[in-house]
Amino acid sequence: MWLTGAAGAGKSAIAHKIVELCIQSGALVASFFFNRSDGTRNNVKRLISTLAYQLASSIPAVRAAILREIEEDPLIFKKGLDYQFDALVAKSLDSEGISKLNGPRVIIIDGLNECIDRDQQVQILNMVRKATEQVQPPIHFLIASRPEHEIKAVFNSQSMKNILARLVLDDTYRPNQDIERFLCDNFNEIKADHPFKDCIPRPWPTDEDVHKVVQKSSGQFIYAATVIRYVKSLRHMPHQRLSTAIGLTPVKGDLPFAELDCLYRTILSSVENIQEVFMIFALCVTSSREPALDILFASTIDLVFSLGAGELQLLLCDLGSLVSLSYTGIEFLHASLLDFLFDPARSKEYFIDVAIYNPRIFCKIMDAIYSHSRTKLFVLSQSLHDLIVLFGAYSEDVCLSDDVINGIDGFPFEDVLRSIWEKADHHLLPKTGVEIFILSFLRILKKIVRGFYWVLYHLYKTSSCIFSPRKMHIFYTLNRNIGKLWMPFIYLS
Repeated sequence: MWLTGAAGAGKSAIAHKIVELCIQSGALVASFFFNRSDGTRNNVKRLISTLAYQLASSIPAVRAAILREIEEDPLIFKKGLDYQFDALVAKSLDSEGISKLNGPRVIIIDGLNECIDRDQQVQILNMVRKATEQVQPPIHFLIASRPEHEIKAVFNSQSMKNILARLVLDDTYRPNQDIERFLCDNFNEIKADHPFKDCIPRPWPTDEDVHKVVQKSSGQFIYAATVIRYVKSLRHMPHQRLSTAIGLTPVKGDLPFAELDCLYRTILSSVENIQEVFMIFALCVTSSREPALDILFASTIDLVFSLGAGELQLLLCDLGSLVSLSYTGIEFLHASLLDFLFDPARSKEYFIDVAIYNPRIFCKIMDAIYSHSRTKLFVLSQSLHDLIVLFGAYSEDVCLSDDVINGIDGFPFEDVLRSIWEKADHHLLPKTGVEIFILSFLRILKKIVRGFYWVLYHLYKTSSCIFSPRKMHIFYTLNRNIGKLWMPFIYLS
């Protein structure tokens, strides 16, 4: 069985609880918990020796066979991982002593994604697959991990199809109700036992406070647990700490989400092209604030960043525990991730500075509009409308960097507008897209030639024939010798 879910969903907590229950019932054969920050548990060096020792301890019938293998080959733990597993684990699990066991037995491996060598992650899963196909039915493997790219690829392979059961910790199990119950129980404990309980105002916390923490948790227990640990501090006022955690008061002293921030930094550090990923994230955040754009489709993201088939999935393949990708776009599995990325005090080197990224994105949107305004395909015409809406959203407050000014200077406005009008005439593009495009372009020019903008805007807004391309002629003049930006002049015939 594969137990998976986003970072902080509670996989390790569940795995620990299952170990406890299996010990009580006598069902546990062995367990191993990977930990990236522990040098003895972030690799496979001690994996087989740990499993073999626990296997020999929990099932006396195979102890002699395991000891015999070690005695005959004292250097066995210096050999390859496959050889160790076959000799000490797989062979023991396929012995006659296993078949005589009463009831199921479980081997648990938690945090496989915490093994720093991704090739070893795949190797472990392939060893488990082979053992599962060979061993007697009473033995079962439970693997808990985040849905990282390599791990997910192995579990999705045909070889796993008939032997794998999945348990995904998602909204199916209504985690918000459990998180709210967890918060309320802990807040009641704080009100009853905290040294400063008499200083806590009543009622506390409010339903709104609890709701905010639940919403920020996004179904992941790690956020709620981090808030509780911060609020529980015996040297601080709980109500003040909660106000800081939910953003009602400024942070003083230690950071409320240091542990959560460390988790985010660890995951982000594995991303190869982090700058392009951050530009994509910045685009997603801006589009989410645009009422005219209900969904930022993955295909639109591909157009903006000139990505080929599957390239977006490759860019995000190391972030499966933080974001989810489908044809409808990117979903952030942690609401608090964006708080982290847009707060320089928390994210540090992973801070998304919109003043830097937005001008670059704006130029990419212009390039995409020009490239795809000429296509005759209906699907791309729909995407073109989304690009125009994004163009309008960014024109509101994009910084006038040199790249933006040069992009506007060289943008073939007349050709693009003619193409857009043609699509609108053939009902391949809503006419609102034409209006958004013109107004957005003029909005950018306002930043560059403020005085002349008002004349253009007045002509546009007062002309009832603006939607007739036959009555609209646009041309540009550019006096490059004196370094002035070109200006559009609109003539209505």
